[in-house]
Amino acid sequence: MHWKNNSHKKDQSSKDWLKEKLYKPLSKEAICRHPIDSHLSYIRPIYTIERLNEVFGIGNWHIKTEIVEVTNNHWGVVKVIFTVEGTNIYLEAYGSNYNPHDRREIYQGAVEDALIRIGMYLGIGIDVWKGEQSYKL
Repeated sequence: MHWKNNSHKKDQSSKDWLKEKLYKPLSKEAICRHPIDSHLSYIRPIYTIERLNEVFGIGNWHIKTEIVEVTNNHWGVVKVIFTVEGTNIYLEAYGSNYNPHDRREIYQGAVEDALIRIGMYLGIGIDVWKGEQSYKL
């Protein structure tokens, strides 16, 4: 990761600090059974948001969303672009969600799904993604 300004050190200790904060194991409350695939663990979106706020600061990271597809008004896919002020961090992810009752929930759930994936790219919940931490433990 490269920082655009001098407010963050460009040396290895800065990168180590960032990795340490992002990779810190999530609390047990952050992980639950996946709502569709019950044999999988799922990271609750608010815990990804909380970690992003802890590491980058409230109001310093931003998302831009784009609706990619909605089928039968029940299933939706969105593209989320994630950036952090003062850095070169730029990530894209797609998220999806199914909801036969509430179109707004389709979009909200799809954005949350994409944010969880962006968190994965950054190392948030890495132990969950590697199978070393789950809702069963």
